[in-house]
Amino acid sequence: MYFLHRYCAAFFVAFVCLLILGQDVEAKKKRMKDDLLKIAIRLGKDREGKFSGEKAMDDETFQADWKSFVDKLDGDYAEHEVKLKKFGTDVRFRNGFAHLMYIALRSQTHGMELKPAAQVVVSHHAFLQELMLEGSCYTSGDPFPKKVYELMEASPGIPILLSENLKDWEEKYQKDFKKAYSKGN
Repeated sequence: MYFLHRYCAAFFVAFVCLLILGQDVEAKKKRMKDDLLKIAIRLGKDREGKFSGEKAMDDETFQADWKSFVDKLDGDYAEHEVKLKKFGTDVRFRNGFAHLMYIALRSQTHGMELKPAAQVVVSHHAFLQELMLEGSCYTSGDPFPKKVYELMEASPGIPILLSENLKDWEEKYQKDFKKAYSKGN
C-alpha cells in the first residue's frame, strides 16, 4: 500500500508540473524579426535618397509605410525587452533601426510631420533609446559607420525633438541623454 501511495504522489507531482509548464507563456525578451528589419532598411534608404535628391517615395506613401512599420513594431515588441548585442548578427539590426530612427528624426527637423512622431516611437522602446545614445549606422553610402550621437550633434534639432518625450524613456537612458544633451533640455 505504501508503494502505491508513493506512485500516486509522484504521478500527481508530475501531472501538476506538466500542467504548469504546459501553459502558454509569452516571453518578456524577444528577438527581432528579419521582416521588420527589411522594412526599416527600405524606409531609411528611401528617406536618405530623398535628402540626396534621388528618386524616393512621395511623403504620403512614406507616411503610410511609416505608420504600418510603427504599428508592426508596437504590435510585436510592445512591453517586451529587446536586447540587441553589439556584435554578431545583431549588428545589422542595430544599424538598420538606428539609421531609420535618425533619418526619421532628421526628416522631422526638415519639416516633414510623421504620425506617430519618431520621438514618440523612440520613447516607447528601450532598445531604440539605447540606439539613439550608443548606436551607429551607415549614412550616404559611407564605408564606415557613424555614431548616432555624432550625427545628432550635426543636427541640433534632433536632441530637442527627443527631449519632448524624455519623461517616457527608461531612467538609465534619461540620465545618459540629459548628460550628453544638457543644452537641449
